[in-house]
Amino acid sequence: MSSRMDILNEGNRLSLTLSLNCTLALAKRGILLRSQTEHCAAEMEAFAHQIEENAGDDVLPPRLAQELHSVAAILRQMEAPDEW
Repeated sequence: MSSRMDILNEGNRLSLTLSLNCTLALAKRGILLRSQTEHCAAEMEAFAHQIEENAGDDVLPPRLAQELHSVAAILRQMEAPDEW
């Protein structure tokens, strides 16, 4: 049986995954401007570094940091308009 903390962590992970997927979808459709895309990528990198610094706390899995780095790299490679 899962503990309450396990369920909470799984919920947080799923929420973050949904947010990452939405960000990628918006960027792919050209809805996000270049500055917005870069800001999202920078925030993902910062969060990934925070996870890596707290790796021993077992709060968030290190795999999540790798996923954040990957999504940030994908965002930076996408074409995005400078303005609408």
